[in-house]
Amino acid sequence: MFLVTALAAVFIHQWLYASYRCALRVNILLNAAIYRKPIVPSVQALRLSATARSRTSVGAITNLMSVDAQKLHDLVVFIHTVWDVPLMVTVCVVLLWQTVGPAALAALAVLTALLPLNAVFVGGMIRKLQVGRPTQLVSRCIYLLSNTLIMNKVILFVHG
Repeated sequence: MFLVTALAAVFIHQWLYASYRCALRVNILLNAAIYRKPIVPSVQALRLSATARSRTSVGAITNLMSVDAQKLHDLVVFIHTVWDVPLMVTVCVVLLWQTVGPAALAALAVLTALLPLNAVFVGGMIRKLQVGRPTQLVSRCIYLLSNTLIMNKVILFVHG
């Protein structure tokens, strides 16, 4: 049993390593396309019109780009959980059935009953953290930081 657990840990770490490498490549290609530095010739640079650039600050645009790049990174890493988690639950229930018999159905019922409760509880907490005041605070911080960086540029330019 120890050998199976050790091999599972090795395989999971290899899978995560490959997923993170792929996600990092996607992130690099996306950032290169955003900043108009093509690494691959077939990747076209993303462009914003002058009016769109004038409506938002550089800091806000950079923040949105990094958030989108991070979401794609997370998607590439965790996309396999769509099929992996149901497979793991099925294997666990089958092994539990072989060990304790019909009592495994009680464990499956508890797991099934707790999933929606967990989704509502955790989803509500995440929604509460994401909306409202924190968004305004982040926008204000980005605005202040971008203005500070612009002032530092001006000072460096003036004083050489």
